[in-house]
Amino acid sequence: MHIWLQRWQGSPAQTLAAQILQALTQGPRAWLITPLHPQGFPYLSLSDSGAEHFAPLPSHPQLLAGSWVEPLLPSPTLLIVGAGHCGLSLAQIAHLAGFRIWVQDDRPDWVTPQRFPVAERLCSEPFAQLIPHLHRIPQLYIALVTRSYSLDCQILRAIYHSGLTPHYLGMIGSRKRVQTVLRTLAQEGIPETAFSRLFAPIGLEIHAETPAEIAISITAQLIQVRRGSPKRMPGETQGVGLPVSRRTS
Repeated sequence: MHIWLQRWQGSPAQTLAAQILQALTQGPRAWLITPLHPQGFPYLSLSDSGAEHFAPLPSHPQLLAGSWVEPLLPSPTLLIVGAGHCGLSLAQIAHLAGFRIWVQDDRPDWVTPQRFPVAERLCSEPFAQLIPHLHRIPQLYIALVTRSYSLDCQILRAIYHSGLTPHYLGMIGSRKRVQTVLRTLAQEGIPETAFSRLFAPIGLEIHAETPAEIAISITAQLIQVRRGSPKRMPGETQGVGLPVSRRTS
């Protein structure tokens, strides 16, 4: 075992600490590089190819070229589209799992601080107006728990045409509802392959029935994707159009 101790002091250390805090809370993605020699001092790289001797920078902490390189990622943001019962439970449980919570619903009376005290942002404007802000979120997860398939079509259409590529995209609903949504979009010229990574029906299969149970199954899937699990859990549903139903919000 090798142990490296280094004293941080003075204005350079204060500046670096502020940069680290910003990277962890707001982004963008950054890497903390600590040269392992007495004259070296840690610094941040904001590009995966911008630091000399490292091309590219790693996704996990590694010892490279005599330096300890650590990626700094902000907490993932979960955008919950739909402020019904499932959305309410999902906000609470996903927040406990470490996700920053945004909630969007076109009903202003449903997206209030009283109903969603853990949410960082509450949005009653149309989903399309959020997209410029969503492009700036480095770890974006989107869960569609809307009240109708027409809203699902509207949102998936906006995601497709904007080029938005969330780290996770899931949609609640039965197999019939999922197929109806994709068929409607296909008739508009949007291929089903555009949503090949869509988790629908959303969540791990735990035979969830209540909003809280459904929220737990969704959050479990969010964690699985976040941790990069390469294997499916027993009974898990993943992909488009699988024959397992989910109650709507």
